[in-house]
Amino acid sequence: MKYSEKNHTFVICAYQENPYLENCILSIFNQNLLGKVLISTSTPNQYILGLAQKYNIPIVINSDNASSTNNFNFAYTQVDTELVTICHQDDYYESNYLESILQVINKSKKMIIIFTDYSENRDGKIISQNVLLTIKRILNFPLQYKSLWGSKWVRRRILSLGNPICCPSVTFHKKMIPSVPFNTLLESSVDWKSWLDLSQLEGEFIYCPKKLMVHRIWKGSLTSQTIDNQVRDKEDYQILCSLWPEPLAKIIFNFYKKSQNSNKQSG
Repeated sequence: MKYSEKNHTFVICAYQENPYLENCILSIFNQNLLGKVLISTSTPNQYILGLAQKYNIPIVINSDNASSTNNFNFAYTQVDTELVTICHQDDYYESNYLESILQVINKSKKMIIIFTDYSENRDGKIISQNVLLTIKRILNFPLQYKSLWGSKWVRRRILSLGNPICCPSVTFHKKMIPSVPFNTLLESSVDWKSWLDLSQLEGEFIYCPKKLMVHRIWKGSLTSQTIDNQVRDKEDYQILCSLWPEPLAKIIFNFYKKSQNSNKQSG
């Protein structure tokens, strides 16, 4: 099957009154190709409802506001297309995001997920190169080659050293995923655990090395909050101990923890 924009949905997870939500929406409507757009929220308010009305976007409401993971899974289940990108309201997409990933997807036979390279926005400044981004690109490098897309061994080895996959850059193929994609047992490292779970499925993990989205780093983001309250440390260590003997897991964890410093925001 050849996929087009008609087979894809951007579902935007909106929460409370985030100042960057409209910017995320605008980046989606600025796509060279665009299929469906949906807003999902567990905190309906005049701000979110107003933006949905302004841009004529359907909105679905999750009455079970248990966790951000629950909200992501709820948003995923509301989509009726085979391809879905779960958008975080802080982040935004380059105009060729969907166009570029569709070109790659149509070279695939059994894609589970496709994810892209990305840049960071820190206080309005775009950062395309730093130590953490370089490490992630090195780890992801093998998965840009079609011959390795289907290798469980390769993707498991990559994920055993850390989480190099930027969650909002991911597009899921619902047909290849038997249930909701996100593991609900963790709070902060849920995406890493979820990629590990999905990596065990038969199918393909695909990396597109183009910088097709921008991840915003700021003090109000969930990532920054969970790092600050040390939830991330506990869960990262737990995952590493499930993958390595504990002495080796400690060594990898100490190295991996240093990379979190770039996501801490003061003030």
